[in-house]
Amino acid sequence: MVIHIFRPSPRRGYRFDACVFENDREVAQTAVTNVSLAARNSVNESKRTIAILPFRFIGRTRDEYLGLGITDALITKLSNLRQVTVRPTSSVRRYTGANDPVFAGKELKVVWVLDGCIQRAGTRFRLTVQLVNVLDGGLKWAEKFDEEFTDIFSVEDSISEQVARARFSGDDRRLLSKRYTEKPEAYEAYLKGRYFLEKRTTQGCKKGIELFELAIRIDPSYALEYTGVAGSYITLSTILPSPECIPMEHASLRAVSLDSELAEAHTSLGYVKARQWH
Repeated sequence: MVIHIFRPSPRRGYRFDACVFENDREVAQTAVTNVSLAARNSVNESKRTIAILPFRFIGRTRDEYLGLGITDALITKLSNLRQVTVRPTSSVRRYTGANDPVFAGKELKVVWVLDGCIQRAGTRFRLTVQLVNVLDGGLKWAEKFDEEFTDIFSVEDSISEQVARARFSGDDRRLLSKRYTEKPEAYEAYLKGRYFLEKRTTQGCKKGIELFELAIRIDPSYALEYTGVAGSYITLSTILPSPECIPMEHASLRAVSLDSELAEAHTSLGYVKARQWH
């Protein structure tokens, strides 16, 4: 407890003139409690950090777009959860082909790493994934999926639920199982588009736009396709003399209208609006 006493001072108003008494035990206990809570919150927050490394390809067929594409899709899914901090695709893509998830996790400053590899033969693929604890190198769980490509959505749902199982509210579970399209052809075109966009080159962005527009023709209601178009134009604007904002604005607005909860759509639209103010 602190007692303040103020006495009048001629032509100066009031001045502080008193002894101060503190309850040392109470103050000390409050400080310890605050430090303890802060430390506990810090530990709890760190436990929820995860990086999803680009899936490696093994075997003769090497559809590299699929490895990074599935990684990007899982990052998008898990980023919707309020209780998980996920490293973005831009942070993990440099670990393409990495064989040491613990080392990558330490560099990315996360507690958990999702690592995996893919084999593909025609329309079938085998996906092997494992969730690794970076702190002790322990394996939390591992799973193998052997499916038709048309079942890729179910596989991604299952992986996401395994990573985040049993800890989230009803809204979080709804976001986790959310699908942006039910058409595998549109999804594959989108994955290829993301692969070329992530190259961050002029030709890569232009090829990405072609593939995103192909996906839009297959499924016009697929919101992520429009964020891909917007993202490609945004990246181009940092490489080339600034193109018109109209294509990226139209794509961003369309994505928001299709899915108002999609973070990528609002990010793209925010970038467009910021440019228009300059």
